[in-house]
Amino acid sequence: MKCRLAHDQAIRSMVWSHKDNWLVSGDDGGAINPNIGGFVYTDDYQQTPAAEGNRLKRRGPTNLGEIWALDGSWKIPLPLDEQGQPIGPDGKTFVRWLGTFMRNGLLCPLVPVAWPNVEEKFKLDCWSEIEKRYLIDPDIVQPPDQMGWAMHILGVLRRNRRTKLKKDHVKVGVTKE
Repeated sequence: MKCRLAHDQAIRSMVWSHKDNWLVSGDDGGAINPNIGGFVYTDDYQQTPAAEGNRLKRRGPTNLGEIWALDGSWKIPLPLDEQGQPIGPDGKTFVRWLGTFMRNGLLCPLVPVAWPNVEEKFKLDCWSEIEKRYLIDPDIVQPPDQMGWAMHILGVLRRNRRTKLKKDHVKVGVTKE
């Protein structure tokens, strides 16, 4: 059985098996190797070279599954400035998480055009999801105003989403026919 060192290039990522018996690592050249004790047994493992120009997509829309997985037993404190704007890394994550509502047609439909015309049912569903996961400072945004504050942010994000979709998918000069 032949053995060689696992990688010739810098290692990009590594993942341990469920029981920590072995390690799979990938390098900058695209080589993926199962490692046992720092060596790869090459007799029974065939490396498939990556096709030129077919690199994996590195970025895409975030889903923020770790926030969606929260069940309400623990809430994330939301840092706000004195104007009620989310600040810091947690504030940025909050706004990004609200952006995931826009990609979910069950929570936030894209029609009707104007946010005030969206059915109250959708707004209440969005608010219940926000309330379940985030703790909004009552000294900055009073509890009776918190839903309206959150709906304003959702309205802005929804308008931005509609504008981006229109820019990306509607062809200029082409009629609806």
